Amino acid sequence: MTSSYHRTSFNRETRDLAIGNVVNTLKEIPRHVSLVFCGVSGMSIGFAVADETGRDFAVVRKAGDKSHAEEKIEGIINGEYIIIDDIMDTGATIDYILDQAERYGGECVGIILFRGALARRYKEIPIFELPFVG
Repeated sequence: MTSSYHRTSFNRETRDLAIGNVVNTLKEIPRHVSLVFCGVSGMSIGFAVADETGRDFAVVRKAGDKSHAEEKIEGIINGEYIIIDDIMDTGATIDYILDQAERYGGECVGIILFRGALARRYKEIPIFELPFVG
């Protein structure tokens, strides 16, 4: 059973559409810019996008994640990065990703919300608006 919240991530057709939209958006972004994502929805899209674009990436564990790893973020950030997430409601997840990625010394140059954007900018970071999928 899949919640409506994760429908884009678990439905093959909508997931492939979202991946394609993110890949197309990244064509405008220099190749050295890494990807950072978090949670089920971010990972379901982020890993595929990283594979298709050949970009480095890092995964941020959710705040309450009880895993065996000590680090809350793992992967490679090459200075600049883009956050990939589904939606932004309160901004709490984006803030958490920004806080964790800051430990790598990276700079967020954009946010891609693959289920649509409600704003154009967040804390002076541009948001790339994609068509709603889901």
